[in-house]
Amino acid sequence: MAKTHYGRPPKPKTDDLVKAPGWDDFYRKCGDRGIRGELLENLILQRVAQELDLDAEKTDALKKLFQAEQQAATKAIVDNAGGWANFERQNNDKGPAAGVRYEEWKRQRNIVRDSYTADYLKILTYDKLNVFNEHLRNTQIEVANTYSTEGDYHLVGGVGKNVK
Repeated sequence: MAKTHYGRPPKPKTDDLVKAPGWDDFYRKCGDRGIRGELLENLILQRVAQELDLDAEKTDALKKLFQAEQQAATKAIVDNAGGWANFERQNNDKGPAAGVRYEEWKRQRNIVRDSYTADYLKILTYDKLNVFNEHLRNTQIEVANTYSTEGDYHLVGGVGKNVK
């Protein structure tokens, strides 16, 4: 039985992650610490920027472009599902069709991603874009929902790689 705690959970320590000796070690440590979502995305971007020797201006431009791409892909996927209610119903269905549905979402996201590639190539060389793609524009799928007084936010994202 899990232990009961009161208050908010402590934030995971991340100082050592960007400097982890390799990507596998980085992903393993992130997984061990339960790091996902936006925090994982930001840490991966920091590592990629460090590995590719990108300055702050290029890193910021990449982050903004990546976020715009994620929003456009989410909108396309939700619209193709027939709106948010249908998307949410499909996402909650974990039956046999879930794998087929995720593959369809990946296909739709790839169509949007392809339309952004030329913009990425204005910032990165082709080889550097491949490194960026490997860690931030890969095949992971994760649905994130955030609810606030400003409204509901939904994102079909997914970054990183599963540790082998």
